[in-house]
Amino acid sequence: MTSEFTTPHRIAGLRRTTTEDYLTRMASLQAYITEHLDEDLSPEVLAKVAMMSKHHFHRVFRGMFGESVAEHLRRLRLERAAIEVRRSERTLLRIALDAGYGSHEAFTRAFKSHFDLTPSQLRETLPPNYDRRLAAEHRPTLPQAPLDVQLRHRPATPVIMLRHWGPYLEIGPAFNRLLDWALERGADPESIELLGAYHDDPEITAPEKLRSDACVVHPGDWVGDGELVASELPGGTFAVVVHRGPYETLFKTYLRLIGQWLPNSGYEASAEPLLERYLNHPAHTPPEDLLTEVWARLQPASAHL
Repeated sequence: MTSEFTTPHRIAGLRRTTTEDYLTRMASLQAYITEHLDEDLSPEVLAKVAMMSKHHFHRVFRGMFGESVAEHLRRLRLERAAIEVRRSERTLLRIALDAGYGSHEAFTRAFKSHFDLTPSQLRETLPPNYDRRLAAEHRPTLPQAPLDVQLRHRPATPVIMLRHWGPYLEIGPAFNRLLDWALERGADPESIELLGAYHDDPEITAPEKLRSDACVVHPGDWVGDGELVASELPGGTFAVVVHRGPYETLFKTYLRLIGQWLPNSGYEASAEPLLERYLNHPAHTPPEDLLTEVWARLQPASAHL
């Protein structure tokens, strides 16, 4: 595994040292965007976070991510809003306002331009908490036993994270690199805690633009290093369920948690990323015995908001 940051696009023609510096800045910038997406992320603010002039920042950002800063933020907010349309019963106006649109009409126009259907059509076609992977041609055979869901409180968790861009099942090399980095700094291999944070819905976001973070829980005295960024996973009340089996079948547990348990729980999943906590290592464990906790942060159901 090389130290090159996996992004949809690359900057060409820069010396390695300059490239690494830019990648480090953009890794920190992406962590900042994730934590502050609800705020006014002006180009001036983001350029300052990236420690660049505004003019230079725009060119570097487009070169690395293949879209302008405004296009990037608009897409992230629309795709998060689409997840809200699918998963919750909140009114479309409330979702529109939270996404930064001043009216239902403006939100609908932007939504249709991006997804080629309106929010109402998405909600009518895919009712709340329904996942289109449950369509008959892709319907998995789900166990009939009740899902064993625990409600747990977890405080905000400091982590060192490495961003992965692309299909979620390809995040393995990022975890390997992060684990090697942590072990080099004296982490106990028996007690190290690895988490995955998965930000986007693969049914909404293009595969190459999916965002996920390989995370190791921060022991208290580590700092970021290049593309490995010090950050914090939000705390709160979580629905937690243990998945047993290969990572390729994790989606079945996601479907049962989000599509079956959640609608009857009195809760909704928050807009934050779903988390996975890995209880054993795939290099030493047969695929059928892999244990993965799926964590979904909860908020009270808001059907009338």
